[in-house]
Amino acid sequence: MSDGASRLATPELPDATTLKRWFVTTNHKDVGLLYVGTSLFFLVFGGVLALLVRSQLWVSRAPGEGLLGPVAYNQAVSAHGLLMVFWFLSPLAIGLANYVVPLQIGAKDLAFPRLNALSYWLYLFSGLLFGVSFFQGTSFSGGWTMYAPLNVPTFMPSLGATTTVFALILFTASVTVGGVNFITTIHRMRAKGLSLWRMPLFTWTILLTVWMMLFAFAALLAALLVLSSDRLLGTMYFAQSSPGGALLWTHLFWFFGHPEVYIVFFPALGVMAEVFQTFTGRRIVGRKWFIAAMVLVAVQSFFVWMHHMFLTSISLNVKTLFMATTIGISLPFDLMVFALIYTLKKGDIRFSTPFLFNFGALVLFILGGITGVFLGAVVLDYEFRGTYWVVAHFHYVMVGGVTALIGGIYYWFPKFTGRMYDEFLGKVHFAMYFVGFNLLYFPMFVAWETPRRVFAYQSSLEPWHQLATVGGFLLGSSFLVMFYNLYRSAWAGEEASASPWEYASTAEWTVSSPPPLENYDGYPDYTEGELRYLDEATVRAESTGAGGAAAAAADGGTLLRREG
Repeated sequence: MSDGASRLATPELPDATTLKRWFVTTNHKDVGLLYVGTSLFFLVFGGVLALLVRSQLWVSRAPGEGLLGPVAYNQAVSAHGLLMVFWFLSPLAIGLANYVVPLQIGAKDLAFPRLNALSYWLYLFSGLLFGVSFFQGTSFSGGWTMYAPLNVPTFMPSLGATTTVFALILFTASVTVGGVNFITTIHRMRAKGLSLWRMPLFTWTILLTVWMMLFAFAALLAALLVLSSDRLLGTMYFAQSSPGGALLWTHLFWFFGHPEVYIVFFPALGVMAEVFQTFTGRRIVGRKWFIAAMVLVAVQSFFVWMHHMFLTSISLNVKTLFMATTIGISLPFDLMVFALIYTLKKGDIRFSTPFLFNFGALVLFILGGITGVFLGAVVLDYEFRGTYWVVAHFHYVMVGGVTALIGGIYYWFPKFTGRMYDEFLGKVHFAMYFVGFNLLYFPMFVAWETPRRVFAYQSSLEPWHQLATVGGFLLGSSFLVMFYNLYRSAWAGEEASASPWEYASTAEWTVSSPPPLENYDGYPDYTEGELRYLDEATVRAESTGAGGAAAAAADGGTLLRREG
């Protein structure tokens, strides 16, 4: 690593137990923990709203009956979707990436530490601004997709709805700042000799994720700015009387919205790959093909958005083209899934909590992918669109990704805290989570005729909705076990070694748990195909060509073997 890069290191910070540290820190590990903690807060916020929705759906009611009135129900559904997609899913992944990626690539911090801190504070204040919208008349109540013309003042005149739009703009600014930082760091601050092909798979998924973010969130920002103009300046781009206004919003939103599915799932896929390698004791089968498939998906994700618009008046020829691209994007995913399955078959599996969550994530994603094929066909989409089939499929994919990220929290928890979690409670959490998840969402496939976002449904479907509600509360209560486990373990758990997992092979497991402030005492080096730590004198000698090889042999310790 260059001297210039080392000068980017974070200065000494106040003690971690003081409140001041968390307000002034620019260290990537602290910012990562702030992201993870804040995203879990928004998980609880969105989860409570989801349980209110499920309670309302216990039986089919007429409008105005039960816990929630019609407007309150629409607010709960909309806010739950917005919170989970924007303020929980991606930030949880970014929090893990903040902590882990610099460690994996041999950097002492992200390229721009102050911008990294800024991205967190923009994220936090955007979420708080969204929370404020509930106290300004009514919050946004037009669904998380915010379809036009429901999103204009004619149908949603409250100040709370406008505040929601501003909160999303602020969140987009956070994503942009953070994305540029990760791209610069991964491309310019890797340890010497660490080529792109040799990078850990989790870092690969983060690199592809932030590249997709830059392009996808640009479309969302454009849509939100135009919507702000309609709400504040009186323009009529998305008004009911505007020809094509609703279709324009749908194009802009789904050009962001479908890549967002992969933006959410890619980090989960990276966690899955790292955990499978660690708990099977072998490298991912077909690693280079696995990377190539991810790159292909990242590119293809921008050519499938229109399958969300099969019910519009777009010509059948265009719909058929997008049906082909939608089905085509499943092929590289098939390759990745089979690579993961074959890795399990060839390895020696140890069923620890991180592995259980990531194996469960793979199972859920396969079910979500299969049910998604139905929605990719024009004819079948005419039948299933706007029903609970879409709700179930969407959650099997998205919450399947959450399952892997929860496994990632357990996997890196010893590195975060220097303590081991309680393995028994971790497995109890997984059992409650997996059973609750499937009780919640699988009945929705059976009760698929239920109209989406509407709480009045056929009374014959009540048993399935009641089963789903029971599953929802079981799923929610599983997180109480997780919070108790992690909180207690962080203070009183067994002390963790630098590498508590037997076959962990990435660089973060070669430093103490938790890592020192600047991550490494020496300079990571991969030029000989192995991870070595070189001292400053050796690096200076190598850079000047004065006895570099001999100095490296004398001073560089081989800590980790990496296969090219």
